[in-house]
Amino acid sequence: MGSLYGYKWTYIDGERYIASDGLPVINFDERVKVGNAFPDFVSSIGSDFKWKGIGFNFLFEYKKGGDLYDSGLRNSIRNGNSLSTLFRDVLVVLDGVMDDGSGGYVTNTSEGLIDQNYYRSSTQYNRASEVLIQDASWVKLRNVSLSYEIQSKFISTLNLSKVSITASANNILIWTPFDGFDPEGNQYSAGSNVYGFTGLSVPISESYSLGVNIGF
Repeated sequence: MGSLYGYKWTYIDGERYIASDGLPVINFDERVKVGNAFPDFVSSIGSDFKWKGIGFNFLFEYKKGGDLYDSGLRNSIRNGNSLSTLFRDVLVVLDGVMDDGSGGYVTNTSEGLIDQNYYRSSTQYNRASEVLIQDASWVKLRNVSLSYEIQSKFISTLNLSKVSITASANNILIWTPFDGFDPEGNQYSAGSNVYGFTGLSVPISESYSLGVNIGF
């Protein structure tokens, strides 16, 4: 359940294969398991404090594990919007192995040109699962709110039992290794049972509210 399958670079005995042009090659002969969308666990901790008419509560959530395929990142790479594509128009010797000319393999020494064509190439770079699959673990401040119950004789003269003011914020802080929008977001609609894809939907937003609670 939750397994993600995709394409990876070609490997020879665990070493990435580098072709004669000095660049890697994605293996489209076989789709392999590249991750799992389901988290190891999700936990939360929160509390609610009250003191002399002042209330404060918060809720933290922690999701451990769960991988995401970022379709938006692939588009950003192809269009040169990702910061990673600033590294371009340079010759580099990539880690890996190359043909030795005798049917074997040796450490790569061939230079490859990293340019816009490399980033736009679906056979060399932007469809590799090593680039697009990321750990979507996160710690999130789900909610925090502060309230104050007004203590005044004026309240009773209005035949009110209480008046309180509350300010709250939702989804305002997140700590995650995921490089992209909030990884809690899903590329598909809320009613979909498809997990593990993100990047082509409106990001989850922060929200703030201010309310007044009047009791009669």
